[in-house]
Amino acid sequence: MNLLQMLSQSMMAPSSVDALAEKTGESPINIKKLLVIALPLLILYMTRNAESKEGASSLAKALDDHQEVGAVDKQIATSDAVDGEKILGHIFGGNANNVVGGLSQESGISTGSVIKILALLAPIILSSLRAATNHANQTAPAQPAGGVNLSDGLDLGDIFSLLAGQAAKPQQQQPQGFDMNMLGQLLGGGSKPQQSGVDGSALINALLSVMK
Repeated sequence: MNLLQMLSQSMMAPSSVDALAEKTGESPINIKKLLVIALPLLILYMTRNAESKEGASSLAKALDDHQEVGAVDKQIATSDAVDGEKILGHIFGGNANNVVGGLSQESGISTGSVIKILALLAPIILSSLRAATNHANQTAPAQPAGGVNLSDGLDLGDIFSLLAGQAAKPQQQQPQGFDMNMLGQLLGGGSKPQQSGVDGSALINALLSVMK
């Protein structure tokens, strides 16, 4: 299971979606539509930013300030939206308006609500990425008997331990509703994104290269 799959399962779990709906007033159905597109797009932009050593180092420093763990719905309840908007500004840069507009059109959610939802999730994505890179630096731990329940009430400290040693192993499976061509358009180029950029392995590897 790759980074995108982990993020999708944790942030699209019923408890997480309900927490977002409660804080934003948006319907769970529309929130799920947004997340299917927004999560891979965020990974792609972060991967782009980390393609240079300077960009990877800057992102690695940001991860040091976001090391929260715990169930995603609880993190959403206490998430700092102001901090989240600043993070989104760094991730999307000058393309922020175009990206938010495109996500709004595809999900049926107003641009203001798109920003609210992504701002709530942005700090959690950073803490998730921090956990993923930490565990990718370690030997893969043994899974508990019966495995880890990934359906709901997820704890990032547990689920990202499954990523250890898998940073360079791209997976082909993507969330339902995933559209590579649409992601390319929202990236601003229209070209089909590389698989390693979507699954998060390139992003984790870029961070690992500056965090050793």
